[in-house]
Amino acid sequence: MMTKPVLEKLGKEYSDKVEFMPVNADESREVLEQFKVFGIPTVITLRDGKEVGRVIGAQNEAGYRAMFEALAEG
Repeated sequence: MMTKPVLEKLGKEYSDKVEFMPVNADESREVLEQFKVFGIPTVITLRDGKEVGRVIGAQNEAGYRAMFEALAEG
């Protein structure tokens, strides 16, 4: 719950470079299985459909911002 507002903020901030797609773990079990998500929160970054990064557990805004930056820059 603490991470959601931070991720939504960054999703809007980077919307021209990164597509942010939140997934509700309670409603999307098949997605969790597909990406082998065992801990909540988990943030996965994808490029061309392939996983390029993963962070498990809550991070501060700077940590998530670094992920968005890396993905935006390629």
